[in-house]
Amino acid sequence: MMLFFYAVALPLVVCTVVYGLVWLPSPSTGLLVRLDVGLAWGAALATLILVPTDVATTLLGGSPPQLATWWRATYWYGFFVMVLVLPIHMEHTRRGEFSALDRALGAVRYHLVYYCALVGVAASGILLLLLAGRLEARNILGFCIASSNAYGLIGAIFLMGYGLVAIPRQLWRCADLADQLQRCCHELGALAERCAAANLRLSTTVLTARRASVLFGAHDPLRPCVDTVLALAESTGPGFRPNPAAVAALDDSPELDIFDLADLAALRRRLKTDLKDHEREAALFRAAAERGLRLEASLAARADAATHGPSFATEPGLRGWLQDATIHFWAYRILAVLAGAASLVVILAETTIPASLPNLSAVSWALGAAGGARFPTAATCMLALAYPCACANYSLYRLGQVAFYRMVPGHTDSYSLCYSALLVSRFASPLAFNFMAAVALPQGRAAGPDVTDTVFYAEFGRLMMQQPLIGWRFTAFAPAALAPYCLVLALGLFNPLARLLQRGGSLQFEDDWEDGSGVATRGRRLLRVEGQNRQNGLPLGLTIDPAINGSGAASRPGPPAPAERAPWWRRLAGGREHDDHGFPSPPPPNLGAVSSGEAARSGAGKDARARLWALVAGRASPAPEAQSLLRGGAGAGSSSSLDLEGSPQVGQATPRTSAQRDIFSHLEVPGGKGAWKSKYGRSPSG
Repeated sequence: MMLFFYAVALPLVVCTVVYGLVWLPSPSTGLLVRLDVGLAWGAALATLILVPTDVATTLLGGSPPQLATWWRATYWYGFFVMVLVLPIHMEHTRRGEFSALDRALGAVRYHLVYYCALVGVAASGILLLLLAGRLEARNILGFCIASSNAYGLIGAIFLMGYGLVAIPRQLWRCADLADQLQRCCHELGALAERCAAANLRLSTTVLTARRASVLFGAHDPLRPCVDTVLALAESTGPGFRPNPAAVAALDDSPELDIFDLADLAALRRRLKTDLKDHEREAALFRAAAERGLRLEASLAARADAATHGPSFATEPGLRGWLQDATIHFWAYRILAVLAGAASLVVILAETTIPASLPNLSAVSWALGAAGGARFPTAATCMLALAYPCACANYSLYRLGQVAFYRMVPGHTDSYSLCYSALLVSRFASPLAFNFMAAVALPQGRAAGPDVTDTVFYAEFGRLMMQQPLIGWRFTAFAPAALAPYCLVLALGLFNPLARLLQRGGSLQFEDDWEDGSGVATRGRRLLRVEGQNRQNGLPLGLTIDPAINGSGAASRPGPPAPAERAPWWRRLAGGREHDDHGFPSPPPPNLGAVSSGEAARSGAGKDARARLWALVAGRASPAPEAQSLLRGGAGAGSSSSLDLEGSPQVGQATPRTSAQRDIFSHLEVPGGKGAWKSKYGRSPSG
């Protein structure tokens, strides 16, 4: 019967890992990252097989000899990748050096300082305990394992407690479509603000990379690195438009401090981070808009059916939809009640771990009533363990949408994937031991076997439980904090208490929100415009640009016109002769014959030349008195001002008039117009 259990459980674990590797990563994620993350996830989820096997064989007597080997392999592999492999790998993926070896060495140096400090503090603490007689030399390994388990248990209680409350509450809310729509509108408004911030950061970095490109000549040894950074900056695509606020900020900023390889590496790292942030925020906005439009359609169909009666059917499947809607409502309500009952069972079991308290673990009663059957015992144990693990992983996923790592389906970068695998590996073993000690086999409650008879306890638990302070007492009494913590979350008192305990903003989970700032109102307006764009055949997400540029959400009349291609004789020359606007791209200035001192002293001239070419290429905003001329207006006092909604979009060629060319004769360029012509063989106005 255990072979049948393995035949069912093992494919479930493998399919879960494969689905996560397909669902979460972005298309640019490398194979090595997927392999590393998949192995870490697989080792962590292997506890769903090892714990039921250990519990079943303990209750029935006689554990298989290979179970201890599998426990050791899973535990130490998870510990190894958590401490060494994943931290270095995730730092390697976000560094900006221009070779794999330099990125690897930089990642090692980055973590070497942290680990040296950590090992120094740990060694000092262990030495003090040895000198004080509180720790024996033969228990050092057990003390380290117990410290790791205690740290993981605290984090697991925090994550599991949030999931125990959030999952039933979220299932209950999913039954109310109107409430879901209101929350979706709030999410849309908040995401619009986050998209604005991400767009501003990306625009600043892209414009910085474009300005820095003119500081290095064609024969400069660092020119290939500059081209790599510039190519990454141009990978934003033809639909990206720099934020005017970033353009204005860079125009007023002093000279760029980018002169060596380290500066370029830092710029490349920042550019990679900003690109991923912008991509994820836009993907979240489109997903929320799609969900909001579906909810609006469902509520509209329900309102039409309530007005005209069940016999009213504008579409053939309306009556079937009503049946599905009713099933949808009661299905989510029933699932919410079942999830709430499961959460209550876990909370009661965690609160009554000490042997002096009565055994209130319903799972322990069910396992005792299984009557010695291996498969029902293992299946019951696996289902009971799956729910706390799902609660903890749900908290990690929700935390990964608003915290220092970002988990977005289809747009999760390599750094966030490695970070999630690190956290899953970190909390897998503490959750497994806590489940066996609290839910499945509480100690000293009956004449039968308990957690001290398991293989996991023989391999690791005995070393942990012998330690002072962080041994059995901590394992038994620390989970009792789960009950008040869940009560605070259920009553909505977490944010008020956090505001009392700290200054500034409070930690706010993804599911909690307060509609006091008009964010939901803005989200409803954005959703209405997205619906109009959908009816006009436009893709979702077009309202992000108007929201960013401060002109409100307004639907666009149609898709942008196709870009005008450059003449064939210019395209035949090869290279990036023209940019997406149809204007000539700035040739890299030849600074090879200029000394480093002269290049540093001519910063003002470089800034002026960079701004000039940005004006030519349409990448920066001109001065206020030149805006009307660039738009073909009569002058600075003309009513034709810079209109973001009416300005040419990226990918549309804009012809340059004689008035536009005349502007360059008034620009103060060091050396004058003749200097440009003598250096590049042509003048900017030509």
